[in-house]
Amino acid sequence: MSFRAILQFEESSSLASSYFCYDKCLRSGFYDPKGLKPSEIKRFKNTLNLLRRIAARKPNYFCYGMHEWAMVHGNDKSMHQSLPFRIEQSKIDETVIERPIQCTHFDAFRFFTKESSTLNANQLSRANQIEFDQPGCVHTTMDLFKWAYQLKSLISSDLLVDCVEIALKARCIDMRASPYDLSKYEGAFGFDSSPIKIETLDGKRLYQFKQLELYNESAPIRRNLIDAYESVLRSL
Repeated sequence: MSFRAILQFEESSSLASSYFCYDKCLRSGFYDPKGLKPSEIKRFKNTLNLLRRIAARKPNYFCYGMHEWAMVHGNDKSMHQSLPFRIEQSKIDETVIERPIQCTHFDAFRFFTKESSTLNANQLSRANQIEFDQPGCVHTTMDLFKWAYQLKSLISSDLLVDCVEIALKARCIDMRASPYDLSKYEGAFGFDSSPIKIETLDGKRLYQFKQLELYNESAPIRRNLIDAYESVLRSL
């Protein structure tokens, strides 16, 4: 793709077109936040508010990654299942119902089966997401990449990479704690695919330890992302 074609592609995208400035004489361009649309500014402010609220909360380490189990509870074949289980369906169901589910993240909760959604300690929605999202949640950590990518060219590539890397670590923990059999991915991409057996006491302890590690690593990244949002919005 030529340089001109790349610029045309950038200018045609729904987000970049509103604040990408191209100087034809200098044959160069830059991103100017002052060109943001009102709807984009509103979205950025809402995201910043959410990030601040999450950062201000104490992390919760008592969900034990049960969301992946709740997504297949009571179903012999879930629409979300593309991998084989490492344990029997009956054990999945038993593990889900043995105690209240403590999920705090709506984008996990909304995929729960009908049977498991009523077992969650709180009934989550998009409207009350800001009241429940908390920094110990692996899905909230994965969201750092989503919120970083929303700013795209208005933040440093280093911060974007940090958010990608921490999101991948969170996803790895997420899947290791699931009831799925990941053995065929052992060693792939350098990730540990051994199961975190949260159906056992030792597995629950290991999951909490991994959550704590993830929180400690993600906290400064979240703070840097908040700073980036604040910087963009101050420049308007």
